[in-house]
Amino acid sequence: MKTLFIIITVATLTFLYTGCGESGRTHTAEYKLAVISKGGYVKENDITVKRFRYLLNSIQSITNDSDTDIGDMTVKTQQILRDKYGKKVNLLELMESARKILLRNNDMKYEVALATQIRVIVNQ
Repeated sequence: MKTLFIIITVATLTFLYTGCGESGRTHTAEYKLAVISKGGYVKENDITVKRFRYLLNSIQSITNDSDTDIGDMTVKTQQILRDKYGKKVNLLELMESARKILLRNNDMKYEVALATQIRVIVNQ
């Protein structure tokens, strides 16, 4: 039941991080994730932005989820881990771990991979 709650919570996110950046300017999902991850401004060509782009493309090719949905679910999972369980988790590490799970289980949904990560991290 707890896993179902986590999956539903993660799956229903929308536009959590759409407010990042300058007004009137649209930033990519990878840039927004890098800003959240680093806690402030990053250059558009920062290596973190490039890594998020790679991860988003890789996860998208497996799940067909949009980069915005993937980003939203990842950020929400990080928040759940921090706020509910007192666990600090890096966004890149969370996406890397979820991607590895997806590579072993191609038919798994991204939110299920994240819920699996929550269980693993909470029980460490």
